[in-house]
Amino acid sequence: MKNHTVGAAVALVLTFAGAAFPAYAQDAHEIPTIDTAAASAQDAASVNFVTGGIGDDERQAIEGARGNYNVYITSASTDGAFVEDTQVVIHKKDGTELLNVAAGPLLYVQLAPGSYTLDATHNGETKHQTITVGGKKAKSASVHLSWKVPATVAGEQ
Repeated sequence: MKNHTVGAAVALVLTFAGAAFPAYAQDAHEIPTIDTAAASAQDAASVNFVTGGIGDDERQAIEGARGNYNVYITSASTDGAFVEDTQVVIHKKDGTELLNVAAGPLLYVQLAPGSYTLDATHNGETKHQTITVGGKKAKSASVHLSWKVPATVAGEQ
């Protein structure tokens, strides 16, 4: 089985309404509403993705790019607070690793129709889930990862 591993995420400095904030994307031009003049891109075995979402401005910018992706992953504590630093690995049905990235709290990915395995780890806790991206009728998949995080830690994020 051949695996492809994503290198370290490339930090982008994105400007939205005059405020700079970090986010991560496979391809900087994928986020049309954000100034990406100083942005760098990375290749993740031809998988386009964007991740981030800490703070209202960053979350709105990433949510604005939602139409470019068909898999929507949200990472949050059990009380609903966003959680970052979730390690997400997506495999094809045959076991080939497509994406391996530190993500969150939002991770949007563009995948071809099919079934995939998602493994997500946060603070030592791991979740395993199968996701299906359909054809024309049910083409998107949404995943909500809920983590047991102490309230003081979740509230700080």
